[in-house]
Amino acid sequence: MRESKIEKAHKRAIENEGGRSYKWVSPGCTGVPDLIDLKPIPEKHRAIVAKYIQFNECKQKNKKPRIRQKRVINEIQSLGFKVGIIDEI
Repeated sequence: MRESKIEKAHKRAIENEGGRSYKWVSPGCTGVPDLIDLKPIPEKHRAIVAKYIQFNECKQKNKKPRIRQKRVINEIQSLGFKVGIIDEI
């Protein structure tokens, strides 16, 4: 079976559990897994997860995320993950 079919079936299964599955591409870093699966974090565990996992969007100073980026950021936040916007060092 083709990888793409396996990925689509897996994505549907994760989404049926209320989660999201994202294709992960990491240029310059070979060997990374194909997908990142995010399942909803129970409220009582969100603080501990936030200590170890955070997603960040890097933007130029005074630039805002595009509409699609905002949509994905909202999806990730709705599962209980923290998403930051980094616009300076």
